[in-house]
Amino acid sequence: MSCICVVSPKGGVGKTTLTANLAQAIQQFGLKVSAVDLDSQNALRLHFGLPLSQRGGIASLVAPGADWQSALVETDSGISLLPHGTSTRAERQRFNEAITRSDLLTRNLKAIANEPDAVLLADLPPGDSAALQAIESLSPIYCVVLMPDSASLSVLPELESGEFLPPLAANRHFFILNLMDLRHHLAQDITEYLRQRLGPKLLGTVHRDEALPEALAARQPLRLYSPGSAALVDIEHLAQNLYRWILASQGAESGKPG
Repeated sequence: MSCICVVSPKGGVGKTTLTANLAQAIQQFGLKVSAVDLDSQNALRLHFGLPLSQRGGIASLVAPGADWQSALVETDSGISLLPHGTSTRAERQRFNEAITRSDLLTRNLKAIANEPDAVLLADLPPGDSAALQAIESLSPIYCVVLMPDSASLSVLPELESGEFLPPLAANRHFFILNLMDLRHHLAQDITEYLRQRLGPKLLGTVHRDEALPEALAARQPLRLYSPGSAALVDIEHLAQNLYRWILASQGAESGKPG
């Protein structure tokens, strides 16, 4: 199994939308893709056509022996989805405590995506979280999502100091610059600055594109709703880069060159 975590030190950067569309783009390489929503906003389900009334998810499955397979949803896209589920504050606290003190999270995720060609994409809460620390035992690649704005610039010291990601993630993290709108001079300047500062750690960029929220409203995958959109081209480029990482990591595990 290969694991990809979509994370950000701040909210509002389009992390969940990016997770859903990356999952669908990576699936095009013939891989068995699953997605898990570890963000209590419980929004990833909407990108896979689940109704607003859907409530089931992993947030309540913290008892010993709880079977997360019962929460697994096979979506029309062919991607298996583990929704977070609606939850109370007390339930969220119990969930975070459970994944902090035990292997509840990683044990169940391994059971869900236990095939060699399986890829798991995890949408994590913004900022530091119990899930961010717990999932490190899966040795994931971290896609850190930023925007070309001053708020993203302000969190760079935290990211570069190693305070945000787990210590062992130093060689397994990349950046994605999302919602890029080069019609504004400030965005142009920040984008160029981040390109230079992040260098090869910048996995790619995604243009701000109205096709993304429109596809969500239409309950359609972006590749079907707007196959010629700029965002789709960007996301497919990101998926290609991640696929190369998947092949390399599988080769390393098998002892073969990547």
